[in-house]
Amino acid sequence: MAKLSQLVIEGDRKAPEKNRNLTIIKQSYTAIELFMHFFPKTEIDGAGKLTIHFSPKPDDKPDYQYSQFFHISIYYVSEELQTRAGTLNPDEKDGFYLDVIGNVLSDIAKRSEKAELLPSIQNAVQEAKNTGYRLLLPIKKLSKSSSDRRYKAVTFRYLTTEGELDFVEITDSQKARHTYVISNGVDTFPLDWYAVKCEWEKNRFIIKDRQDCVRASIDADLKKMHCIQNKSTTFTELDI
Repeated sequence: MAKLSQLVIEGDRKAPEKNRNLTIIKQSYTAIELFMHFFPKTEIDGAGKLTIHFSPKPDDKPDYQYSQFFHISIYYVSEELQTRAGTLNPDEKDGFYLDVIGNVLSDIAKRSEKAELLPSIQNAVQEAKNTGYRLLLPIKKLSKSSSDRRYKAVTFRYLTTEGELDFVEITDSQKARHTYVISNGVDTFPLDWYAVKCEWEKNRFIIKDRQDCVRASIDADLKKMHCIQNKSTTFTELDI
């Protein structure tokens, strides 16, 4: 039996509206990441991954399905919620999706005879809402001091209602700080999922992915950065 470690919300891939599925994924990204931060990894129904579908349920399938072999679950929300998702204002989306997540997981917990999990589910929803949908998260495994102690690099995830901004803050021995944005926008997976390690090569701070490929390289002396995933941003400034 697996603990829930991945939560996905998808739209209708067959919908006539252009990019309907992508819109749902982007809309729900911050809500998912905030909830998963506050919800402890817990076994609910034995699934490690839950996909919540905002799409029509096949006629021959139930609204909730669990595969014991693959340790995955899928859940189809009501037509009313599917319609509501298409009319959300930007300031409504995070609260809406957090409520959906809380209600879906609560329903699954009840069906799985895990009613004792209901308080922790609702607490995670409320804690996520209490952030105002802004949360700064240091990534310990992607933070390190240089061997000569001249520099200290700390990598952060910054979740806001706009999505996620990932940046590195490098502090030198004189306490001067410099910030380097390494990715902006919304990813299918958060930075700390695909970027797994960091290292210093002399005065260069490097972040690598699971294939040992360099995702970002920052020269602390020259204060220059090369990043293969520096997207155009909707964040006009680093306002933290």
